[in-house]
Amino acid sequence: MRPTRATLALAAGALTPALLLSTLPLAAAPAAAAASAANSPYDDMDPDDLRIPILRILADPDPGPGPGPGPDPTAEVV
Repeated sequence: MRPTRATLALAAGALTPALLLSTLPLAAAPAAAAASAANSPYDDMDPDDLRIPILRILADPDPGPGPGPGPDPTAEVV
């Protein structure tokens, strides 16, 4: 085995437990967010009561600022 491969394997072995243990709290966070989203005030509303405001938003001709025009397709790639 070449020295660079051995060094890479050693580094990966040393970092694996740290990375796995640090992701456990992050994995639990979406469940808490989903639990709070389950208590939404819109859950008790009738679908017809929700449909009208959604249609108004979709029909608005000036919905406000968007993400921007994006990259210029005619620009030269440097």
